[in-house]
Amino acid sequence: MNEEKKFWEYVGKMGYPTSAKVLRYGSMEAKQFNEIRDFFDLDKLYLSGARIGWVSGQKVNDYMEKYWDVHLALLRIVEGKKAVIDRSIKMIKKNLEKVASWTKGVVDIGLIEWLDEGGEVSMEDIVNSFKIDSRTNKVGYMYHLYGELFGEEMKNRLIRTLQTLEISDRGINWVKENFERAKKEAQDKISEVEKQLKNLAKKAGIDYKQLQQKLL
Repeated sequence: MNEEKKFWEYVGKMGYPTSAKVLRYGSMEAKQFNEIRDFFDLDKLYLSGARIGWVSGQKVNDYMEKYWDVHLALLRIVEGKKAVIDRSIKMIKKNLEKVASWTKGVVDIGLIEWLDEGGEVSMEDIVNSFKIDSRTNKVGYMYHLYGELFGEEMKNRLIRTLQTLEISDRGINWVKENFERAKKEAQDKISEVEKQLKNLAKKAGIDYKQLQQKLL
């Protein structure tokens, strides 16, 4: 069986469309199929060590974020099972770095320093300090990011992907151990932010639970 045929076999088992047949032009499924087809060609070149240029390289990175399981499927065919395990663990570490990086900037240190200097802030001031846009705030996004990267859905999807790619139980368990360890570290990072929020609420003389309700 050639590489491309095996690739689409894995991709189909993951639930993705594998052919233009019966797909409506312009539909979400058709777009997904075209993106995966494009990703296959670019990713194969990338894995071969070919110079694909900055624009194509950025495109590959974007696809890897969106279709990490598809990338694992190609790795399985081109480089083997160990490469799949190594890449899975690398992805888990990268996801932990995303959570850690985000949690560093959630609480406005300037706001705490202002309170320490005797300044005043209202509940509204604090809530506004966390706003990203009219719909999203930093605290809510922090929990969303954690859930997306370390929730049960992500864990189960990762395990199903490894099973589809015929990774051994031993290999899957090793990835699971890394996932659980990173998840605990991510939880610790979030706990630190929660402590900062409680400290901020205390300094400002506002109710922490009310602040939480406004931010979630």
